Amino acid sequence: MLKITLLAVMAAALVVAPQESATKKAAQEPATKKAVTAVVVDNLKDVKCCMMTKKDVKKEQAVAYRDAFMYFCCPKCKGNFEKDPAKFAVKANQQLVQTKQFVQTKCPFSGEDVDAAQKVKIGEVEVSFCCENCVKKVNGEKDDEAKAKLVFGDESFEKGFAKAEDEADDDKKENNSKTTESAPKAKKAG
Repeated sequence: MLKITLLAVMAAALVVAPQESATKKAAQEPATKKAVTAVVVDNLKDVKCCMMTKKDVKKEQAVAYRDAFMYFCCPKCKGNFEKDPAKFAVKANQQLVQTKQFVQTKCPFSGEDVDAAQKVKIGEVEVSFCCENCVKKVNGEKDDEAKAKLVFGDESFEKGFAKAEDEADDDKKENNSKTTESAPKAKKAG
């Protein structure tokens, strides 16, 4: 009886194992065309390729970046980005905000709360700052490219922006902790 049970368990494992490994493999591979299409389709209107700045991006030309997706106009641009994402980080980070995959949470310079009256438009993205001095710092730059380097460079981006879903999750956690705990909790640093 024990041998029959062991054989049955082994047979079941052989049937299930290929399905599990295929699922794990799919999760590790870049998103498929169908999966990518569902991510931010509505937000691609007016989004230009970060390499060919006059061309519209296509949902089929997407690549995973910062737990979100970067969009390009063609396979060549997509391939160039995949070879060296750090080289294009500023433009990529700006596109993540434009497509609303990332949202502003703090001032990108100080990490402090923003004052809605203190804002600057950089390309198609409006960014708020904590004070007039931060706005002057951005406006002191010669063009949008220089402004973008200041605001969407990795260090500033990490201070001032968070993945849209993560921000919503943090708000839910904060609301739940307020109703279930009497002691206040410290907020997660920007």
